[in-house]
Amino acid sequence: MPDAATSATIRPATPADARDVALLWDMANAGHVASVFARVADGARSWLDAAAAEIARPSGEMSWKNAVVAEAGGAVVGALVALRLAERISRVALMRLPPDQRAHYELLARVHGAFLLRDIAVLPDHRGRGIGAALIDAGVARARAAGCDALAVTTHETNAVFRRQLGKRGFREIDGTPVRQHARYAPESRWILLTRPVEGA
Repeated sequence: MPDAATSATIRPATPADARDVALLWDMANAGHVASVFARVADGARSWLDAAAAEIARPSGEMSWKNAVVAEAGGAVVGALVALRLAERISRVALMRLPPDQRAHYELLARVHGAFLLRDIAVLPDHRGRGIGAALIDAGVARARAAGCDALAVTTHETNAVFRRQLGKRGFREIDGTPVRQHARYAPESRWILLTRPVEGA
């Protein structure tokens, strides 16, 4: 049913939402998802097809099972992908990752066991209506159901609006690391890690 504060329906994603979630995933990462999947997509499919196939899988970080979507007027207008950081990544495994992924996972190694609000995005025409907040609320509910004590988010240092919004919700910045490689951001710019307790969120 529609969220009273947003007029959007917040619901678990399904495999049918894969392409919409992929587009929002790319939006949340400033075009970097398109850049990555364009490198691995074969000639018969686009980056969007390749990214949607990743989301349509029944397992993996970006699986639709980890996603919640916001729907308005019959269309998906926002999405959150969130999951518990249940598996530790070894130093050897970190070094084997591409530079664009390694920096991110180095930060996440600091918050093993936390519930990660991995990617969140709302279409521009639907921002300012509380949809992002409702998606975060859905993530908090999933964190509680998973028995997690802490929430974690990463974002780029230039995303000042999002960082302020997270600050108002009790998130605190605890670390940062250079991006190293990204389709849009400068290598010396930083990813920022923010956390807060699940209790009271």
